[in-house]
Amino acid sequence: MVKLIISSVCACLAAGSLNVNSATYINNAIDQGWYTSGGSSSGDNTSYSIGELNGEHRNWFAFDLSGINLLAGESIISASLTVVKGAYFGDDQEEWALTSIESNVSDLIYGTGTGLDIFDDLAGGSAYGAATLTAAGGIDSLINVNLTGANVFTDIDSSLASLDGLFAIGGYLSTIDSDNTEVLFNGTGGPDFLMSVLTIETTIVPVPAAVWLFGSGLIGLIGVAMRKSRV
Repeated sequence: MVKLIISSVCACLAAGSLNVNSATYINNAIDQGWYTSGGSSSGDNTSYSIGELNGEHRNWFAFDLSGINLLAGESIISASLTVVKGAYFGDDQEEWALTSIESNVSDLIYGTGTGLDIFDDLAGGSAYGAATLTAAGGIDSLINVNLTGANVFTDIDSSLASLDGLFAIGGYLSTIDSDNTEVLFNGTGGPDFLMSVLTIETTIVPVPAAVWLFGSGLIGLIGVAMRKSRV
């Protein structure tokens, strides 16, 4: 009898867990830019050029996720970064690598940190993803990179739990050749270019209150049956 009741509880809770909902959160960058190997930054310019041009350039993208409040049971299942391509001056094929950023995001945005340290940080974090880029496509075309690194979701969750909700991504040209002039995402600053976008998809598996109530009642019956079995 007890085994039968336990089986019934498990079946009811499983049935109530089949209602899977999902949500998509689209977040425009609050700022973006570059840092150079000399420690200088793009300042108020939102261009995110990377490559070799009078020193190496690495880029970054900052987002405010404070408006996202995940429900109980809601978890991140995918994340991607979408940027405008801009002008391409590189080899037939280049790779753009994206990483986590350990630097304070406010220092990153306002240039209040040490520029050389931030430059190093833009290629020194855990891998978030990468994209192979070519000359194909116009300057207004979009490049989408799926963020599949092992720490991406954990880092986003940490930003959601922080007081300011700030989250940032660093990027660099992993195929850079210091002997040649290579510039990707050139001219991407100014009002003619859209800010980059971080898209976060989540899923939630809710258990209806009625199912939990029914399950609680059955669990109570289990207790009664077990006490009677001991008499």
